[in-house]
Amino acid sequence: MFFSGVYVLAREPWVLGVADNTLATAAKLARSIGVKPHFLVFRTWYGGDLQGGLAALRILARAHFPRVTWMCNALAEVTMLRMLGQRAIFCHHNLFCNEITFNIQATPIEYDAIYIARLDAYKRLWLASDIPKLRIITANPLDKERLQLWGCDHACINENFLNYQSIALEINKANCGLALSKKEGGMLAATEYLLCGKPVISTPSRGGREYWLDQSNHLVVAANSSAIADAVHRIEPSKWDPLFIRAGTLERLSIQRRILFDYLSQLSTSAIPTSFEQMSGDWLYHQYVHQKEIPKILTPRNE
Repeated sequence: MFFSGVYVLAREPWVLGVADNTLATAAKLARSIGVKPHFLVFRTWYGGDLQGGLAALRILARAHFPRVTWMCNALAEVTMLRMLGQRAIFCHHNLFCNEITFNIQATPIEYDAIYIARLDAYKRLWLASDIPKLRIITANPLDKERLQLWGCDHACINENFLNYQSIALEINKANCGLALSKKEGGMLAATEYLLCGKPVISTPSRGGREYWLDQSNHLVVAANSSAIADAVHRIEPSKWDPLFIRAGTLERLSIQRRILFDYLSQLSTSAIPTSFEQMSGDWLYHQYVHQKEIPKILTPRNE
């Protein structure tokens, strides 16, 4: 999923999928050409408490109150936003993960575990410090000096940007994926691990990744480095069925995309996906446009 532009999902009226931290910019660009889309707004951080609900209202105010439906990663977020008078439904943003790119690949195992995470404190990378063969893929590798402070300077980390195909290959080289934050958003990486058939080692958390997890695909362990390392050590590939893990994840993807498809059908008579079967991860990927392209995309239908 991209967090800086919009997904064009319907016309007449326009329906745009957008992350909450991009809503203000997208709404401003649409207003500049006289268009008032309905925005499906995906939460990028857990908002199931009062603090999170009020944060959503502040986001709306900065965007000058466009028409929105909040698409939530956790049921608690739906409850909170509805209590505050907002339109909200449970529709997990990990539905944008591309199951074609993130797939099971035959490749030798090189890492005990992989963690796809920003080098920021909320990701708690220090909990992975006792894992010998640790792979880290991050969007901010220039901050890699933080790894030494966290005891993870032994990890293999990307020096430059990696595309999705390269990330999927790296996931396949690991025995398992890590999910170590205490609170965040839906955590796209958790679903990407599972689509590659890898079990997840997770700490207790809030934010929505728990939707994708069941007893067949993950372990929940205490938030300390020794417990994490022990759980990774106990992961035996022969005891985890990658095809079963992937199949269950595809089923959950389908459920979430059905929710999105049905909701689009309520909002617009001209939803762009002509059938539910069309709404694959690859199709959704091609509905994305960058911020600067928003006026160009919206203008032809409104001249």
